[in-house]
Amino acid sequence: MKIIWTKNAKNELYEIKIFWDKKTRSMKYSSGLYLQIKEKLVNISHFPEIGTRTSEKNIRKLIIDNYVIFYTIVNNEIYILKIWDNRRNPDDLNIIN
Repeated sequence: MKIIWTKNAKNELYEIKIFWDKKTRSMKYSSGLYLQIKEKLVNISHFPEIGTRTSEKNIRKLIIDNYVIFYTIVNNEIYILKIWDNRRNPDDLNIIN
């Protein structure tokens, strides 16, 4: 299945990269994290129901390190909705926006 990133999810991925590049003063960690995400997305594209169902209708999640990828499947396409850092306050989580 085809993977489609929402604008919001792309921005979150970019912000995660910038955060870790600044924090570690290196691109090593962010590059490794990106590779982990990329590998999981390959898995999702082949096995779209691999992710755990959430309380939100038709939204699944997959954990990668300290992050969760939220996605939905629509017409044989997988939409990446959000990348969430599990260390954040869960009350701030809004998957749809």
